[in-house]
Amino acid sequence: MSRRLINEKHRVDPANKAMMLIQNVLYHGTSTARLKQILADGCLRVPTVGDRKVSLTTERDVAEYWARLSVFGDKHDEHAHRLRGLPPDADAAESRGVVLVLDAGRLAAAGYELSPFSDDIWGVGKCDWEREIASWGDIKLSQGMLLTVEAVVGDVHPADIRERVKARQRRARARQRRLILHFQPQSKSGPLVNAKVNVGNRGTGRAITDENEHDCK
Repeated sequence: MSRRLINEKHRVDPANKAMMLIQNVLYHGTSTARLKQILADGCLRVPTVGDRKVSLTTERDVAEYWARLSVFGDKHDEHAHRLRGLPPDADAAESRGVVLVLDAGRLAAAGYELSPFSDDIWGVGKCDWEREIASWGDIKLSQGMLLTVEAVVGDVHPADIRERVKARQRRARARQRRLILHFQPQSKSGPLVNAKVNVGNRGTGRAITDENEHDCK
């Protein structure tokens, strides 16, 4: 298969699993056009095609990225709708990005099957930046599951958001490496290990170099 759970031994992202354990909220990016159906159903539904999961994330910026992509999709569909001579779809034409904020504690207490996920459609590790948490069933939005719906404001291209998130994560990994090197035992000739350590990107503490460190597409 081209998609794998990252809880396989060679695909574990320690940063994502740790974040999942301490996260108070999880985010889901969508559009106002799609939100209308979500609220009518009272749940986030697993899609009938593709990966059968509801995609959540530990990072709001990632949810905003997907919200803006959802708006692009709505506009594309509305344009195709008009080209076929069909009546205009007002909801799609006026679509705006929104981020759903869900209570992570309530989701866990309700027994939802949640697990870190990374799509390797662009290559192994390329989508780790999304910090995705997958729900393998519909999520009912009752009983306080949905905390709020936040509007996505401003005119920012999704690609700019993606690069901003990836840059922030690279800085965080660099800080982690510096801390590890700072506290490493010292030998008489210097640090016992001079290589950088991969602590936040599918690693298990193995030494890496710039050339073999994965960066997400």
